[in-house]
Amino acid sequence: MFSLFLLFASLFVSALGVEIHSLDVAAADSFSLSSLYELSGLLATAAYFTILHGETGQTIGKSLLGLRVRTVGGEPLGYGRALVRFLAYGLSFFFFGIGFLWVGLNPGKRGWHDLLAGTVVVNTYRD
Repeated sequence: MFSLFLLFASLFVSALGVEIHSLDVAAADSFSLSSLYELSGLLATAAYFTILHGETGQTIGKSLLGLRVRTVGGEPLGYGRALVRFLAYGLSFFFFGIGFLWVGLNPGKRGWHDLLAGTVVVNTYRD
């Protein structure tokens, strides 16, 4: 239920973005509404991944694909480790996405974000 709330909240923020970007630039402060829009989008994304990975180990997409994120030892993540994993997405993306491509090169199929957070993605359909 909470994931649906996050989905609708992100759609609402996206709809506001159309109006925010059409405002006159001269009327905006240094911390403008578009900056607030970008910050709220980042916070909504962080909340989405952190809360869903922390509670269930799955986002909506992972649930549809039968994937779940666990610690290397097989335990649920918890919010702290889920937040570390989300923040490590930035590092994986920053170096031209090599951290995500690393999944195809690593024998354990773990990206940089998984290696930094001590997590692994498991297929629940095989269990």
